[in-house]
Amino acid sequence: MIQRWELVGVFVIFLVGSAYHFVYDWLGGWVVLAAIAPVNESVWEHLKMAIWPAIFYALVEYRVVLNRVKGFWMAKLVSICMIPVVIVVLFYLYTGIVGHHVLYVDIFIFFVAIAIGQYLSYRLIVGELFEDRLNNLGIIGLVFVVGVFAVWTFIPPELPVFLDPTTGGYGR
Repeated sequence: MIQRWELVGVFVIFLVGSAYHFVYDWLGGWVVLAAIAPVNESVWEHLKMAIWPAIFYALVEYRVVLNRVKGFWMAKLVSICMIPVVIVVLFYLYTGIVGHHVLYVDIFIFFVAIAIGQYLSYRLIVGELFEDRLNNLGIIGLVFVVGVFAVWTFIPPELPVFLDPTTGGYGR
């Protein structure tokens, strides 16, 4: 059952995340939404396309079926944090080689990163690597990740990952 949920999650997160790219614009640039939806074309803002759908999926997954799984939230923290790491590493690796980004490669990297994150989640859950007492730490970690994404949308460091290549600006 866990394997099925994690596999379905790859496709749900990918599809929802792909649509999520446009949510901020679709809803008229509502400032509250900026904390959770991509507001520009920077690499950082594109990471929200994976982070938020993965968190939403984990909430459903936990509520519906996996609320008795040992160390669930710690496994989700590790796996959800792995997704942006994979995206950033692969994106900068291939664009450093090619010299520019290619949309279909970006989409493929997005899918691969989600698949790796969900596979990692599966392995951590079935391996029971985390004790239940670490679940609270996993929840705190996810809240921290959410906070960092929100704050750095409004007050981003002036680093390349935060630079919007279309406007030359940073953040919202």
